[in-house]
Amino acid sequence: MINIYIKSLIFSLLLSTILYAGPTRIMPLGDSITQGINGSLAEKYQSSYRSSLWNLLNNADYDINFVGSQSQGYALLPSFDYNHEGYAWWTSQNIASHVYGFLANNPPDIILLHIGSNDVSPNQSNSSSVSGLNNILNQIDYYERDYNHPIRVILTTIIQRTTYHQTLRDYNRNLINLANTRIANGDKITLIDMEYGAGFTNHDYSDSVHPDGSGYHKMANVWFNALKNILPPPTAKDDYAWLIPVYHVILN
Repeated sequence: MINIYIKSLIFSLLLSTILYAGPTRIMPLGDSITQGINGSLAEKYQSSYRSSLWNLLNNADYDINFVGSQSQGYALLPSFDYNHEGYAWWTSQNIASHVYGFLANNPPDIILLHIGSNDVSPNQSNSSSVSGLNNILNQIDYYERDYNHPIRVILTTIIQRTTYHQTLRDYNRNLINLANTRIANGDKITLIDMEYGAGFTNHDYSDSVHPDGSGYHKMANVWFNALKNILPPPTAKDDYAWLIPVYHVILN
């Protein structure tokens, strides 16, 4: 007969396994819009969509952890999980050159990818090309293969500018075509629309390119709606009340 101590230990191990599978690790990945440039805000207050999204997820009881080596927004109050991989001025090719290392150092379960705003800048050649984005996705695939670690990429079209930018529109069309081709070939990509789906107006920008607080909050809503379809459902502690009588059965 198993004594009461052993029974209690077995139940505790079972309960901890059920109640805590660990947080879902999410990597915000991109350029200055992921970093959070917003007018003249100092870097320590630059929170992008990340703070609003963190609050939406946290308030809905999702168990998540933002990961990355960057920490802009660390002085913002109320505090949030500010880790990310967003880099001002970087193009998709810049990200592609470093993303494998980002993943190896801070392995995510989900990547939030908004990249290309610097690709379509006037000083870039062939700026509607998505070859850099394709390279990012290839590097993610290589990492998944090498580390046997699957990653869901939530890939979004990039936001427009205050003045309609046709090259940006062409880039987004190419992005959509690339994503659909890769999805058809088995890539774990969720494609969402930030260009039109976020509902931006000219009042949602701090300059011609970067959102202000209201714009970043609109972005957070789009990410949140996508994540709700991917994340494990939030579970309140009360949902495990049924385990209490099980505990007594085991001990008796």
